Amino acid sequence: MFDNLDYLESKTKQNKRTDILQKAMNLFIRDGIHKVTMQEIAKHSGISIRSLYYYYSNKEDLAVDIQISVFGSNMMQSYEEDTSQLTAYELLCKFKDNLLVFINNNPKAIKYIAAFDFYFYNSYPSDKYLVHLEKIQSNAFSSEIIRKAELDNSIDDKGYSILVIISTLFHSIMAYSQRIIYREKAMLLEKAGDKGSLELHAQLLIESLKKDTY
Repeated sequence: MFDNLDYLESKTKQNKRTDILQKAMNLFIRDGIHKVTMQEIAKHSGISIRSLYYYYSNKEDLAVDIQISVFGSNMMQSYEEDTSQLTAYELLCKFKDNLLVFINNNPKAIKYIAAFDFYFYNSYPSDKYLVHLEKIQSNAFSSEIIRKAELDNSIDDKGYSILVIISTLFHSIMAYSQRIIYREKAMLLEKAGDKGSLELHAQLLIESLKKDTY
């Protein structure tokens, strides 16, 4: 999970950084980022506080590295198979399917993203994180959806840019998945907590974007 961070360091230091991130992630999910201290992270990582400060100057920098790792560009990546014959709408459906696979296979990552958003609720934590978001938004697969949408007119954009459509679809599915993960038992009383409700939610959203004439 933490193999997409660009640090020029030895394998031993990489392994220790990964261990720190894993231990911190568990603490952040359990207690919330606002409650966890650097001392706690050092203790759970089996290192001194001085050693922890060698890797990270504060818990915010550490939290950003975890977020970059779990909220990686692989969530919006290109696909290995040939997609040249697919319409923009079909590519958008693939994007939705890929996101659902990621969510269903990584519930811990979804919990962490929720903790991260709660802690940094009113601002972006660093320029490093902003650069990462720009990288995700400008990846080749998103660019291909935007390019094809201009050609085949298969997506009902509701008057918005295709990039806004992609981003809104992503955030809507993510938000609903977080609610299911945290409130699934309670949602069962609302008849909305069954395991298929996330897929239904995503399908209803994606079908609303299909051009009627397509």
